[in-house]
Amino acid sequence: MDNISLIPINKKDEKHIEDLYHLLRKRKHNISNLSLPTLNEHRDFVLNHPYRFWYLVKKSHSLVGSVYLNYENVIGLNLFSSEKNVFTKTIKLIIKLHDPLPPIKSVRSKNFVINVNPNNETLINALKSINFIHIQNTYLLEVNQSRIENF
Repeated sequence: MDNISLIPINKKDEKHIEDLYHLLRKRKHNISNLSLPTLNEHRDFVLNHPYRFWYLVKKSHSLVGSVYLNYENVIGLNLFSSEKNVFTKTIKLIIKLHDPLPPIKSVRSKNFVINVNPNNETLINALKSINFIHIQNTYLLEVNQSRIENF
């Protein structure tokens, strides 16, 4: 049976920065990165990361992704696997290791939430299988679109 392990990101470790960049370049289901940053831009982000906790995810001894927990109780997953159990085991491990922060009205839920690209069927199925509830759909209007042309 394959084990999932979480390795805390060491922002002073160049190998961790490179592993995260490699994962970012492989990503199929983007939410926040609409264009790939340069390695130097990525390094600056890692050095100043806004996350409570950030991990590399390994299955047995192979790198399969990364996961973070931010200050809004959002769990961010970047996993490269078609196996639902890799997603469920990673999510369960994060929830076992960390509690959500207390709620702040209009800022932070008392619960963990996970944002999902609607094309990421493996993650959606994994979340359903461990009783996550679908609570919203979010839409994006790109900043570079002309308001006059679209309205």
